[in-house]
Amino acid sequence: MASSASSLGPLQTDVLFSGHASFSPSISTTPPQSLLETEGIPLETFIDELDQQFRCILCKKGLRWAMQAGCGCRSCYGCQYRFNKDLGEELTCPHCGEAFLKQEIVKDNFARKKLEKWKVYCANRARGCREQMLLKMMDKHLQQECDYEVISCMYHSKGCLKRVQRNQLVQHLEKECAFRRQKCGYCGDEIIVNELELHEKECKKFLDTCPNKCGEELIHKEKMQEHITKTCPLEVIRCFFTPFGCSYKEERRTRKMDSHMSEYQVYHLQIVTEHIKNMDLVLNELRLFKDQGKKMATEGMTEKMQGLEISGGLKQSLAKFEKQIRDLQKMIAPRVEQIDSLEDNINKLAKQETVMEIQKSLKPIEEDQTAMKSRILALEQRQKPGSSDSNITGETSVTMTGVTTSALSASSSRLTTMENQMGMHAVRIAEHDLRFQVLETASHDGTLLWKIKDFARRKRDADIGKTLSLYSQPFYTSRYGYKMCARIYLNGDGMGKGTHVSLFFVVMRGDCDALLPWPFRQKVTLMLLDQDTGRRHLSDSFRPDPASSSFGRPTTEMNIASGCPLFVSQSVLSDPAYVKDNVMFIKVIVDVSDVVKP
Repeated sequence: MASSASSLGPLQTDVLFSGHASFSPSISTTPPQSLLETEGIPLETFIDELDQQFRCILCKKGLRWAMQAGCGCRSCYGCQYRFNKDLGEELTCPHCGEAFLKQEIVKDNFARKKLEKWKVYCANRARGCREQMLLKMMDKHLQQECDYEVISCMYHSKGCLKRVQRNQLVQHLEKECAFRRQKCGYCGDEIIVNELELHEKECKKFLDTCPNKCGEELIHKEKMQEHITKTCPLEVIRCFFTPFGCSYKEERRTRKMDSHMSEYQVYHLQIVTEHIKNMDLVLNELRLFKDQGKKMATEGMTEKMQGLEISGGLKQSLAKFEKQIRDLQKMIAPRVEQIDSLEDNINKLAKQETVMEIQKSLKPIEEDQTAMKSRILALEQRQKPGSSDSNITGETSVTMTGVTTSALSASSSRLTTMENQMGMHAVRIAEHDLRFQVLETASHDGTLLWKIKDFARRKRDADIGKTLSLYSQPFYTSRYGYKMCARIYLNGDGMGKGTHVSLFFVVMRGDCDALLPWPFRQKVTLMLLDQDTGRRHLSDSFRPDPASSSFGRPTTEMNIASGCPLFVSQSVLSDPAYVKDNVMFIKVIVDVSDVVKP
């Protein structure tokens, strides 16, 4: 990655802040190869004046990957490598003049750890970045956050060699990159821009004019051939007997072909007859060649067979194999008969066992059925008119019916009450589950990492208007800080509808709002994460407008969303770096460095 040339010196300025571990050396065991040709960190990078003990004795700049010689003097890894690579084992320090051995040059972890805690300006300060940070945070800032860092285009692997600042990458992808994808205006397919002209020449939906200039101008290319062969009035059509020698042709609009066919019937018959005669001659010649070829082939095969018989061996081997095959067939034949007999017996046994199992399972059912019939007959006898049992049963049934109805009514009432209570409990449990899920995923450091799953379906729902926007889980600037979330329109909103993805930041009503300063003033960075290399995140940043109602203390659950209606072009979503395995990642970073905590 490129950095500011004016602040980095003449050597390898594009690798000094390139994402290698050069600014967090304590976590690296081997220095990157690029450091071999790299000087130290420019002194103007440090906010406070750098102590002499942390300056390289060779390049006089801040130590980059600090090394210490046997004499105690410190130098950059690259500087000491270039200084002693052509020297022997015994060296003399150019600073103090003390002699030491090459093997006495070791990593200086003390100096590295001290330097990591030094405050520095961003390496892209000359380009406009005003961020300040600890030196150990420089790599992360340049690789993921800095809007002024120069990065490669996401279509670098496809041929785009353009390098642009991160804050200009979206514009490059939408308007400048020759390798970006753009929808064909005719068929709707997404085509690489620099191949669009070639595609239009082949596109079946491309609207073209008739090559005969008949006046038809808007014909789909896929239907052009049909137009020419069937309807174009200026197309030259030829006589059916053209293959046989007739040279008559006309434009379709003259409509004289039928009269030609009628008037020249005798001529057509003559040329067809002549053609057949010529074909017969050709066929006779072909037959002659065929017979000669067969004869030559037969003679050749005879000679070859004779040669094989003379050599012997092959014929005997063939006879031996044939005898072995016959012997095997004789051995297999009785086994095959035995297998067939066994299969028949198994089938019979299977059928018998199945019948017995069915009969066994039906027996209790038949017994129950008989008992039920007996009970029904007894009840019918009691219910006959004049039967004493009938009167008794009637009186009893009235009494029992009253009791049963009362009991059923009470039970039904209790059941309804219990169902209502269970419904309320289910709702409360669902609410608690939702709250637990939100609490589990909520962050309290001002950073939201939002994983949007099932992207294809959600994008389709947005396109058809079923679900226009999605809200993220809430996140906070601290445990008792501002409550916020993100809102995304996958098919765009406002001026970005149908062409861009719109991404917004939302301030929500929190439990501790009364203790926080208003309006909300923290810097907000919105990012679409690169899942491929992690270096080409698409981002946009803004500082809240204190006069906007979007950043005042919320009076409802959430304020009006504010952000980027033209966040990224929808064509970017076709790149697997940003939508991978049907998942998109959105990141929102709120600057909490100066936030006031309750």
